[in-house]
Amino acid sequence: MSIFSRDFFKLNEDEIKLTKEYDRLNATESIEKMIQNSKEMKNPFELLELVGKHPFLLNVASYFPNNFLNEADLAIRKKDYEQKLADFKLLLNNADTTERNILNFIKDNEAHFIIGSILKNYTVFGHHDRYIFPEFQLPPNFQVDFLIVGKNSNGYHFVFVELENPSKNITIGNGSFGQTFRKGIEQIADWKHWNDKNFGTLRNVFDKHKNPSKNIPREFLEYDNTRMNYVVVAGKRDDFNEKTYRLARESRKNGIIILHYDNIIDECEKLLRDCAY
Repeated sequence: MSIFSRDFFKLNEDEIKLTKEYDRLNATESIEKMIQNSKEMKNPFELLELVGKHPFLLNVASYFPNNFLNEADLAIRKKDYEQKLADFKLLLNNADTTERNILNFIKDNEAHFIIGSILKNYTVFGHHDRYIFPEFQLPPNFQVDFLIVGKNSNGYHFVFVELENPSKNITIGNGSFGQTFRKGIEQIADWKHWNDKNFGTLRNVFDKHKNPSKNIPREFLEYDNTRMNYVVVAGKRDDFNEKTYRLARESRKNGIIILHYDNIIDECEKLLRDCAY
């Protein structure tokens, strides 16, 4: 379930030394303190400089190092991410592209920021901390394309994402949802029911991937349906008309965010402009 080709639980000697330096600085000069009270700190930018040179340190310090969406890495390797987005646009322009092609592209190119960009403007969380889990299992019968977890001042929240086809059976003539969207919405109904009954069992899944030096927050352990969000992505902007957008707004009342892939492109562009979720 890692989103990286490397394992952030396995560090070389130089990386271990850097993590010790990070821990030393973070104990007295946390990034939060830098923002709130930098004038009283002796070296307010020393920790930021260290992270700027070695963004992997944020992965190592996080709850789920191999699933962390790293803003510092976005800023440092911005050109690389921009190229990934350009390649993703080309993929979407191919009429034969399926949701499986999209899932494979994101995995093979470590381009999980594309889905993580949903946090940018479609949620009110993720700016404090964020993770993404691909092909997340809801055993024994369901698999979520992506689970995004984001934090705000009220704690952690969850986004279950279903990707559907970008070009086939999206809407019908009057703008109503076609078979592709209906399939995605039906899938989410199953996930909601599963979460209502079984969310507590996911503790075993999270425990397998968490940082062994940390205890995961209670939001991962105790079910609260107000923290659950659901997204279906299908089609393109041209598939939507006034009725489609109205149906999408109505779906929000049922806790489902309806997006097309051009929405995702827009959010990625904003994310890479700001390098902040």
